[in-house]
Amino acid sequence: MVRWVFAALLLLGGATGCGRGGDDVLAGGGGASGGGASGGVQAAAPGGYTMTGNSFEESGWEGLHWEVGGAVAGSQPGLEVEAVYGERHAELGGTLGAEILRRLPIGIEDTEPRIGDEVEACVWVRLGDDVPLGSVANPDLFVEVQLLGWVAGTALETAWPLASARWTPIVGDGGYWRLLHTTPVGVGVLDAPATHLIMRVKKTLPGTVDLDYAQAGTNGSVNGNPGRLVTATYVGWFRSPHAVEATGSAATPRELWRNWAWLTPPYGEPDYTELFHNPDCASSATCLRSNGRRNGATSEEWGPGSLPLIGAYDSRDLDVIGYHVDLARAVGVDALVFDSLGHALAEQQAAQSGEAPLEETALLRLFDAAETAGDTKVALMYEPKGHMSGWVLGEADFAARKAGILADLLWFVETLGRRRALLTVDGDIVLHIFDPYAPLIGGGAGDPPALTDGDWRELVDAVVAATGRGLFLVSTLAPPDSGAPHADLFGGFLRWKLVEPALLRYGTWQDFKDRIPSWPPPAVTNIDSFAASSNALAVDWAAQDPASRLAVSVAWPGFDDSGVGGWGAPNINGTDGQPIRVRVVDPLFDQNGQSVFFERTLSAAAASGAAWLHLSTWNDWNEQTALEPTWNEGLVQAFLAGTAPDPADVAASLGRVTLAQERAAAFKGQPGVGLAKRARLSEIVEDRVLAAWTDAAVVLYD
Repeated sequence: MVRWVFAALLLLGGATGCGRGGDDVLAGGGGASGGGASGGVQAAAPGGYTMTGNSFEESGWEGLHWEVGGAVAGSQPGLEVEAVYGERHAELGGTLGAEILRRLPIGIEDTEPRIGDEVEACVWVRLGDDVPLGSVANPDLFVEVQLLGWVAGTALETAWPLASARWTPIVGDGGYWRLLHTTPVGVGVLDAPATHLIMRVKKTLPGTVDLDYAQAGTNGSVNGNPGRLVTATYVGWFRSPHAVEATGSAATPRELWRNWAWLTPPYGEPDYTELFHNPDCASSATCLRSNGRRNGATSEEWGPGSLPLIGAYDSRDLDVIGYHVDLARAVGVDALVFDSLGHALAEQQAAQSGEAPLEETALLRLFDAAETAGDTKVALMYEPKGHMSGWVLGEADFAARKAGILADLLWFVETLGRRRALLTVDGDIVLHIFDPYAPLIGGGAGDPPALTDGDWRELVDAVVAATGRGLFLVSTLAPPDSGAPHADLFGGFLRWKLVEPALLRYGTWQDFKDRIPSWPPPAVTNIDSFAASSNALAVDWAAQDPASRLAVSVAWPGFDDSGVGGWGAPNINGTDGQPIRVRVVDPLFDQNGQSVFFERTLSAAAASGAAWLHLSTWNDWNEQTALEPTWNEGLVQAFLAGTAPDPADVAASLGRVTLAQERAAAFKGQPGVGLAKRARLSEIVEDRVLAAWTDAAVVLYD
């Protein structure tokens, strides 16, 4: 097939921007791999040692990078793609012991072992089905990772221990990946007269032990992941009555279409219907927009085309989810962070609708698709407001709502805790908390007004006690500083604030209604300053304890919630001191009519020094922060006709993902995006469009 979009990208000459510590256990999966976190050269984390071949991808790594003893081999690419990162993993086999060993010379660079370093290491481990396990741990049958100091020219037996971790598994421990992370032996310092640091992984168990993604570095530098990750928010709240999963009793536009429909007026304006979006043609004469596309609940401030290229889809659709995962991988997104209101609310909505829970089904299928695709990870963005706002029936007071939150967390861990795609940090499950201090609405007499750090400490401790799994909490609001109570509660900080008064296109609600833009208009310097200061909050907080804290920078392409009437909330006050109701951020168009907003927030995020980059968002169309390709009639018609599309159409639809791909590679320290990788984006999009229009088994959404 001729890839005409590839040719169009060549004409464009590049990306075009336009404009949201313990053991880890992960279940196996399979499928063809590509891209992913280890799909290219990536800079080590600060303090991490450069270890070519640490993911066992190259043919001949046995003997090239690692010395081997016993029955040691690499998995076969394409046949058993179940690696944590990349496509291959190492296998220690046989009925006797086996090991791999790596000698790292002492150097002077930050990425090399140096005398005086406090050292640590970790490696992913999985037991094969052929490993016999007893109900009681046998101290003689174990898997162990060690760091040793060694002097060149001497026998290996003279090396001295610096750090180690030993695991003696029992029944039930097989079949999933777990992270082994060393603890110091004595002071754990690499000292003279060492000439090398040795990393050794060995097993004494009979049967097969799989290994993947070995790391070593200074204390606090390794956690089972690449040094830099790119993540993106993913929402699963869209429904379509055309989907095969739509089998329930939905009747109203909101039930039929969920977040594609919005029929609630803005705050304090009960008669204002201009911002309604009813995609249900049985009850609305405006179910389609002027361009013939479904009238989903997205802003029309910049025209009718602010909709997905693939139509108003159902979030449970397997083809849609697979398309999203493939495209996100091609962009360079390592983990999709699924927004969730929790299991209790999902079950309640399922009971009311008479069909499988929309968002929870989408979440589980997202895990399946991520594992099928390769090494893409999935994390959660949990919103406790579902309970705190009283949306879950039967939770009358604060205690009941807190118990409901605990039940959600336990469901997450027990259901997803062994999935290979689950994102973890140092063995703990990554859990973003959107507004961890959510206020209590309603409740009982004498109830506290909101969740506190103390409440979250009790919740995390209860999860650990019930499941044995730790949680790595990432807050969207400022966590406690060092020295404050519960200072170690949160491991990461991602400051989620996408709107600032200085960025608004309309300064008041009346200005919005009259379409009178702010004067002077927002400038590039406004977004540069706001994004830099926002990311600095996370970086400065993490710097208080760099060995155990993670800063996450944020880049986003804009914001406009007029498509959902500002969610019916007052939101911030405008320049007149009154509720602004809807928040429309200025796109900051350049002289060529292209938005520079996303480019500026990406630049600020990269300059912040944060270890992770979060893209807000992959597909939140309601707030116009989606990166996925937008509707473009010319592009679709070119695909169907098999002709070369206009480069302007390519830029209009794929501009955000193209720019994100370029900047994600730079953020990870990878070589620039070449023509083949850029073409991969267009291939995925073209394949999806053609499948929807030509394959009767694929739902064609409008």
